[in-house]
Amino acid sequence: MNWDTSIENFKNYLKLERGLSMNSIESYEFDIIQFKNFIIKGIIHFAALKAVGESVQNPVSYYKNNLGSLLNLLTEVEKATVSIPFIFSSSCTVYGMPDTLPVNEDAPFKKAESPYGETKQECEILISKNLCNSISLRYFNPIGSH
Repeated sequence: MNWDTSIENFKNYLKLERGLSMNSIESYEFDIIQFKNFIIKGIIHFAALKAVGESVQNPVSYYKNNLGSLLNLLTEVEKATVSIPFIFSSSCTVYGMPDTLPVNEDAPFKKAESPYGETKQECEILISKNLCNSISLRYFNPIGSH
């Protein structure tokens, strides 16, 4: 994953779509082992591998990255003495092949059609079992056309 490109895309989104700049948002990039050195007021979790086709070819790397990184983060969140607001970047792939269209957030999870979808389902389940105040944002296409 090219982090510089991802960060630039996020900065451009904030500027163009929301009229904000990164300077107006206090954010930090740090390794999870440094978590305890910060006073965390909220978490926005965008970090995940996201290509459906690639996930079919390399399912282990998707589970390792998408679930592993979240498990590490939730382990640290559970150590916090206060509830930390948590926004998770999920995907509409959690719905699998929905019974009705358009799909809405009340639709049940169906069998995921890719390892990527499976990791997003598992991540949402893990987050829902954690005591943090959380929301999952389910995008149909989070990055745009490729």
